[in-house]
Amino acid sequence: MERTFFIIKPDALKRGLAGQILSRIERRGFQIRDLKMVTATEELISQHYE
Repeated sequence: MERTFFIIKPDALKRGLAGQILSRIERRGFQIRDLKMVTATEELISQHYE
């Protein structure tokens, strides 16, 4: 099974677009298996790009 990782940018969250974005993802055939909201710290970002 393939998995795809999506990040919703902070400005989209501030504009209240998260629901619309998730709906678009589902309409394109993706199934959302897990959803987690985190505040990205510099440490978390650097770990992600290692």
